[in-house]
Amino acid sequence: MAIATILLVLLSCGIADLGRALFTYVSLQDAAQEGAIYGSFEPSDATAIAERVVESVDYPKLDPSNVAVTCPAGSPTGGKEIAITVTHTVDLITPIVGQMLGGSIDLSRTFIGEVFIGECLT
Repeated sequence: MAIATILLVLLSCGIADLGRALFTYVSLQDAAQEGAIYGSFEPSDATAIAERVVESVDYPKLDPSNVAVTCPAGSPTGGKEIAITVTHTVDLITPIVGQMLGGSIDLSRTFIGEVFIGECLT
């Protein structure tokens, strides 16, 4: 019974870590999509796009340095697409699983949107 309890507690904590990572990944996807939508209409203002991404999610707390705005066609030639990449590190709370995975998981999500007004010149 004691061994089974330890394994069940570790399994439960591992599932909690997986749930937190999945929730964070979905939030990063939503934030990148919001930035791409905003960037479709204001493609040349990378600072405003990063601020829009940061303001669009409550969890995780993002920093503008976690947001990268690029033009897939290349800059300065511009193009009709804008790419928003959002990154975040999730710290694991499960002791044994966290040590096996390095204590954290790096998540990244990129969303590519179409530019409607002007060209992507960031």
